[in-house]
Amino acid sequence: MAKKDKKSKVAEKKVRVAQKQEKKASQKEKKSKTKSRDDDSDAEDVDLDAVLAEYAKQQEQFLKVTESPCDPPSPRGSSTLIASPSNDNELLLFGGEYFNGALASFYNDLFVY
Repeated sequence: MAKKDKKSKVAEKKVRVAQKQEKKASQKEKKSKTKSRDDDSDAEDVDLDAVLAEYAKQQEQFLKVTESPCDPPSPRGSSTLIASPSNDNELLLFGGEYFNGALASFYNDLFVY
């Protein structure tokens, strides 16, 4: 009877080892699925150079300075009039406001004389 007990213990041990291996394999599979879900982001699909080029183009348009000849500025108060620090022959007029009794207008423009 000792041989049968020994054989049955060996067989039970093999079954337990096989079950542990199956469990480990299923855990690895679950872990890899979870990782793949986390790794599948849209960041990998986007071309970074194209995004940066588009951003640079938008910034260039946003920071674009337009210069054009115009009529003298409309009447305004609280504006800033200073001599140009870079050119002795220029005056700079910035901003100001005008109130006609009913409506206030605020200016955010720069005039160079």
